[in-house]
Amino acid sequence: MNGESQQHGSGLPLLRKRRAKTWLHVILFLLTLITTTIAGAFQNGVNPLSDPWTVTSGLPFSVTLMIILLVHEMGHYLMSRYHGVRASLPFFLPAPPFPFIIGTFGAFIRMDSPPPDRRSLFDVGAAGPLAGLLLAIPAVIIGLRLSTVSHDEGGGDGIALGSSLLLSFLSQVTLGLMRWWDGWLIWGLLLLLLGVRHPPPLDPYTPLDFKRQLIAWLTLAILALTFIPVPFSLQEPKVQKESLMPKPTALPVEARVNGVPR
Repeated sequence: MNGESQQHGSGLPLLRKRRAKTWLHVILFLLTLITTTIAGAFQNGVNPLSDPWTVTSGLPFSVTLMIILLVHEMGHYLMSRYHGVRASLPFFLPAPPFPFIIGTFGAFIRMDSPPPDRRSLFDVGAAGPLAGLLLAIPAVIIGLRLSTVSHDEGGGDGIALGSSLLLSFLSQVTLGLMRWWDGWLIWGLLLLLLGVRHPPPLDPYTPLDFKRQLIAWLTLAILALTFIPVPFSLQEPKVQKESLMPKPTALPVEARVNGVPR
């Protein structure tokens, strides 16, 4: 009780202390902007350490990444304010552009008071990823549209970024690498005509227990992992190309011995 009163007993001094540290958030933000910009320049194949003017080529990468991180953390922060939870401004974490090729460890906020209930805690936790995802999806699509697709020969040294299922899906759809089976259109028309409703149960008010809810999410995950956009396709027969042997520049030794004219 005494410890709580010393830390949270007087709200005004605590607020002044937090406001006095606003400069720390600004400095961390600027440092992270610098490291991500340098990282973006390295990804463009230039070395800003030897030619400082080329660092501007990394701005599209750094500005996009910083905005996504900022929106993510502000989702946590604004939802905390909505539920009356005291929270800090985002702390951005800069990272060396090499070997951390994105130039940051991410960002976080600090909750300075407990949430009133589990629902508010859920809202604060979910607001960040949802807000960031709404911005990240169009950013990925725009970035893929502006990208140049090249063949990966492999065998190169260095560090590569991984890919999630969502990123792989967006890449396939945006770059036109994913084809869809026309039969799915027929199934869609059948669903529109027949409908998706089923006879209601006799007791529609009993909720599903936790085990059945878990199984429901598992079935959705199985559908996402096993769904095949093109289950059937017609393969054209491959035509074997005749290998053309180069003509000899001179007659064989046996022909010259037998007196065959050239």
